[in-house]
Amino acid sequence: MEENTREDMWAGAGGRAPGGMAFAGVLCGVAADPERKTAPWEVTDAFTGGGMGVLETGLGTIQRMSEVLLALRTGLTAAEGRLSLMNARLGEIQEGLGRVESRLDSLCAEDSQMGSHLTQIRHSQEAHGNNLEQVRLACEALSRRMDDLAGDFIQRQVSDPLFREILRTYGELRCLERSQKSDVMEEVKGVGGQLAHFLDSQGLTIINPPRGAQFDPRAHHAIERCETGVGAMHGRVACTHHLGLAQDGRIIQPARVAVFVFVQETGEKTNSKKGGVYHENPSEE
Repeated sequence: MEENTREDMWAGAGGRAPGGMAFAGVLCGVAADPERKTAPWEVTDAFTGGGMGVLETGLGTIQRMSEVLLALRTGLTAAEGRLSLMNARLGEIQEGLGRVESRLDSLCAEDSQMGSHLTQIRHSQEAHGNNLEQVRLACEALSRRMDDLAGDFIQRQVSDPLFREILRTYGELRCLERSQKSDVMEEVKGVGGQLAHFLDSQGLTIINPPRGAQFDPRAHHAIERCETGVGAMHGRVACTHHLGLAQDGRIIQPARVAVFVFVQETGEKTNSKKGGVYHENPSEE
């Protein structure tokens, strides 16, 4: 019983009780068997063995703690290095963000300037469009003016001389018509009618004022004067020597006429009235 108890007590510590457990085991054995003789060396060995175990355990713990602390210190140093690197990296990132913000501000300013330039270009294009439209209208007006000038040139340089010649021929035929030769009278009347119809179809008007018509200085050209004692006939047409021609109110050729001039019935012939193109003294005419 005693051997088993002692062996069990020592077995708990792997053959040597650790620390106070071995010494307590010896005391328990003495208390269980007071008559048992316990050698002093057993007590000392139990006490010394237990203290050394505690000391070794404490030293091992301290060593492990030192290793842990060293590892922690190494980890803290590495962490501080990493934090420094992170702070430097954060500084670089902040500088990069500052540059990005500055670039964004520059881009915003450039965008505003570009918008202003585009607006100016649009206004300039609108102005150029208006100018082109004005140029187009001016070209159209110039083209119409050129057409008018060309038509007027043709009318004055080609048509008018032709019409004048036709009118001269018509006048000569009228003179022949008034002749007493019956053999040519009908033929002359027919040709004169054809010429008159041609002139009328071209929008032309023959100026042939009758006797006693009011003199029109625009449509009539006085080439002769005829004295008369009737005051009411003064300044009126006596006869038409050459026919005139007009087209749409434009005088191509005025009619050449003789005009009455009132003369008092006295020994010396003087005029009591005078028109705008006539003179009292015939030599002044």
